Amino acid sequence: MAHKILPHRSFQQIAPGLWQLEGSLPFPLKRNMTVVKLSSGGLLIYSAIALNDAGFAELERLGKPEIIVVPQPFHVMDLAFYKQKYPQLKVLGSKQGEEFNGVRVEADVVTALTDANVTASLAPGLKNPEVHLKIKVPEGYALCVCDIFAGANCYAPGVVARICKWMLGTSNDSFGIAKIVKWRQIADRAAVKHWVLGLAADTKLKMVLVCHGETLKGDTAAALREAAAVL
Repeated sequence: MAHKILPHRSFQQIAPGLWQLEGSLPFPLKRNMTVVKLSSGGLLIYSAIALNDAGFAELERLGKPEIIVVPQPFHVMDLAFYKQKYPQLKVLGSKQGEEFNGVRVEADVVTALTDANVTASLAPGLKNPEVHLKIKVPEGYALCVCDIFAGANCYAPGVVARICKWMLGTSNDSFGIAKIVKWRQIADRAAVKHWVLGLAADTKLKMVLVCHGETLKGDTAAALREAAAVL
């Protein structure tokens, strides 16, 4: 059976060698795929989104897909589709040997990803391991996260989206930690709060890319402190 391709936009450059593409889900939540140019010239794909033919042509103009990162167990719906399309892709995740939709994680991303442009870590205090990327950008780095933070404008228009936003989203529809993440994914609030405040104090952090919503730029410290305050 053919893999379902959901509507998506074109790639947008966030910084040199760093792009995101906004896609959709069967329910009114937007999602992002992040693509990083490796020092080899190839591409790392984080939180993969299945693309139409024009989208894949656009992706391949950026470089050759080399690595796909599984950020956490809830972001694997298009993983097997990518591995079938690009059999050479090296699959990295939080734990070697884990299997998602028939695709096996080949190596632990934290130790296996040693590229000059991007490294990986695991977020503390969560029930399910979440892989984060630290990506080199001018004058510092960008942090790419999965669900621990949501960005502004992460829901599609409509009544159902407004209900979801009220029930599950961030308190003021801006960058922050969503209610559903606090309920479902955080095991140790003190550990997460300490980590978030550490990010707020890091002057090298220039932006935070999220899987749902807009990239956080500008005064990242203030937004992160506000996010920590809800914990």
